[in-house]
Amino acid sequence: MNKLIKSLLTISIIPFLFSCTKKETTSKRKDNKVYFGTYPQTLETSSKQIKKLNKYFNNYPTSDNLNGWTSYNYYIEDKIENYMFYKDIDLDNDNSYDYRGVYFIKYRPFHTHLVSEDSFSYQYQNGYEINKVYYFKYETIEWDILEESNNNLTIISHNILDSNDFFPSFSREAIDHDGTLAYANNYELSKVRKWLNNDFYNTSFKQDDKNKIDKTLVKNKLESEAYSCNDTNDYVYLLSDDEIHKYFDEVESRLCYSSDYAKCQGLEQRGIDKCTWQLRTPYTSNPNYTLILDQSGKIIHAEANSTYTGIRPVINITL
Repeated sequence: MNKLIKSLLTISIIPFLFSCTKKETTSKRKDNKVYFGTYPQTLETSSKQIKKLNKYFNNYPTSDNLNGWTSYNYYIEDKIENYMFYKDIDLDNDNSYDYRGVYFIKYRPFHTHLVSEDSFSYQYQNGYEINKVYYFKYETIEWDILEESNNNLTIISHNILDSNDFFPSFSREAIDHDGTLAYANNYELSKVRKWLNNDFYNTSFKQDDKNKIDKTLVKNKLESEAYSCNDTNDYVYLLSDDEIHKYFDEVESRLCYSSDYAKCQGLEQRGIDKCTWQLRTPYTSNPNYTLILDQSGKIIHAEANSTYTGIRPVINITL
């Protein structure tokens, strides 16, 4: 387990480096919506465009040779493996990304401790196959306004943008996080928090965008000290169960759709349009479970190492 944690922390704290800047966007507000930043979202289905994009991929990655691709460093059987990869494309040479190509040689299991089989993966159930490139368009992110004070807005992505595990461990024991013992449902030390503030943050926002994002004091302490963690200061975060009741009092208002990209990452859909999404709050009756919203909008619990839960990032911006 110690090797797993050290590997996780090593790859999580290093932001992805890109050879070109993100798609140039300016923040725009319309009614209760904000359009800000970009992220790969919609699957390209035009055969003519796919043929054009295929010219950018002469060599495909393998577990031993990435061939210019980037590994997602996802887990199979509690170990990081090179089996799912991405590559960003500046199609029109305007110094901004237009597409993300995704390729995988094994299916991503819906729990990090499982083996890779189509029966253990929502990728397969969502219609995505191994050894095939899928292209997703970089598009402006649509955000819903949760709260407003002067020119400062708290906003959440309108759709599920990605799918990721909270922490890649199925253990019910406290885990050694570089000298700090904590459970898998500890948000402060979670993989998803690192991913939000490194990978997602650096993929979605150019520097001008980042200058508008405020660092937020995220309150994580609970009345039950057993699974409580320290408050954090983050650029990007997830909602808590208390904030769900504050901002989405009606269950119907919690329902949301997903991007194609999230489905390719292994989001649970099961033929239903609405999808599950992750909260930052631990489930206080089990140390390796967290709270999520199910497809009907109810707060339930799921294993911290579930890769099928959707991600709706939250940020505070000043316009």
